[in-house]
Amino acid sequence: MLSKIINDKILLGIITLAIIARVYIAFGTGLAWFSVDSVNYIIQAKALLSGEYLYYFPNGYPLIIAFFLTLSPLIPFKIGLIIFNIILSTLTVVLVYLISEKLFEGHRKFALIAASIAAFYPNQLNYTRFILTEVPATFFLVLSIYLLMQKRNNLAGLSIGFASAIKTTLLPVILLFMIYLLITKKIREGFRFTIFGLIPVSAFLLYGYLITGGFTLYIDVPKVFFISLGLEEVPPDFLSGLGLYLKYLITNPVEFILDRIKSLWDLWGFLPEANEGLRSNIFFRILIGLRFPLLILAVIGFIKIPKNSISIYLILPALVITLIHALVITSTNESFIANPRYIFPAEPSLIVLAVIGLKKFIYKRHPNSDI
Repeated sequence: MLSKIINDKILLGIITLAIIARVYIAFGTGLAWFSVDSVNYIIQAKALLSGEYLYYFPNGYPLIIAFFLTLSPLIPFKIGLIIFNIILSTLTVVLVYLISEKLFEGHRKFALIAASIAAFYPNQLNYTRFILTEVPATFFLVLSIYLLMQKRNNLAGLSIGFASAIKTTLLPVILLFMIYLLITKKIREGFRFTIFGLIPVSAFLLYGYLITGGFTLYIDVPKVFFISLGLEEVPPDFLSGLGLYLKYLITNPVEFILDRIKSLWDLWGFLPEANEGLRSNIFFRILIGLRFPLLILAVIGFIKIPKNSISIYLILPALVITLIHALVITSTNESFIANPRYIFPAEPSLIVLAVIGLKKFIYKRHPNSDI
């Protein structure tokens, strides 16, 4: 595979430019590397190194940070993490090409288009500079798709398991894909995929239990109900928050539906609401709004291609993210308005589907061009 990339001058050029763009965004713009969440992840990483186990957030990413903290005598851990982001983000571009190349057999130019979009898609570039979960979680998710296409289902499950241990909003992807495999009577594949997918998550649960005496991935779950309902206090546990959420749904159905529509717009609309920072600038709001045509083309691509394990797996991240964030987290809290972090992991697979939609549009009068 490496020799193939090296001998492909166009692809090599795309990869080189992708690296340059990411290095510039991270090191040449002076933009911040940290958010409030970054600080909390680092606190959890230091706790892991000291033999403790904090679970405000999932500990998958803190474990990665902990590794780079141990390398700090050789390289500052912050720089190490950013370089790690650049490497994983670039490898994600390569994986998008390899996935697309297989799907677009006989139409290599569309695979190059998909790689080019992934290389320079604004959101994918921007979050390379942040010490956050987005880049590593997305890499393992896309790697899982590639491994599934190579019929290495166990490794594909393990890879999405790593992604879920880093970003638990991806955990339903494992369960929904298992359901799909069971429905299509691929029972053995479904259970094996799920078992391997749950290995990384279970490892953190077990380790957390040994240290704290309790099973939990992270304690922040009730906060989503606090955000969604605008409560004065965070519910004490998940069931209490869920009860309040369902009560609001039953007693205020019209407001609930309007909230969901507004939340869906904030998640996928072509012009997100203004917010502090870059989102106060209309140009950057338009760049974020590229998600709208991307989603439309991706839906067209999904409709047009045969429904099989690969096509279902490609659409699942966007479906899961939409269900979680549009149905639960609304825009009543300013810090959650149109946050492009939410959809970041789904973008590479949507890019693949969107280029399929583009190809179908271009070749709609040529039935022999079907994938």
